Amino acid sequence: MLMKFLSALVFACGVQAAAAQDLPPLACEGREGNWTLTIVGPAAQLTLGDVFELQVAQETRPENSPWPIVQTLVGNRQTAISLVTQRLCSSHFVTSYPFEITLLTQRGETPLVLTGCCTLAE
Repeated sequence: MLMKFLSALVFACGVQAAAAQDLPPLACEGREGNWTLTIVGPAAQLTLGDVFELQVAQETRPENSPWPIVQTLVGNRQTAISLVTQRLCSSHFVTSYPFEITLLTQRGETPLVLTGCCTLAE
C-alpha cells in the first residue's frame, strides 16, 4: 500500500520514465552504517538486517533535469523507492561521496525513511 502511494506521488510530481541503465552502478550505505544498497543495472541488493535481492522495476527523473533519479525496487520479500541526487555527501565512514540517497522502504508493517551516501560501484 505504501509503495503504491509513493509511486503515484512520484508520477504526480511531473517525472518521466527513463531506462534503468541511466543511473550508474552505485554502492550506497546508511549515514550511520546500518544498511547498504548496491544498484547495478536492473539488479539491486539491500542489506537491512536481512539481505534482499531486488529488481529495478521503474526509473524516473524530472522532465528537464538529470537529477534526482527515482527508482522503484521490487523483490519477493521487500520493496523500496530510492531517490538519488548528485550532491556531495558524508557518512559515518567517508566524507566525500558524490551522491546522496533517500530510501523509502519498510520493516514488516513499519515504514522507514533511510538516508545515506553513494559512490560508483566497482
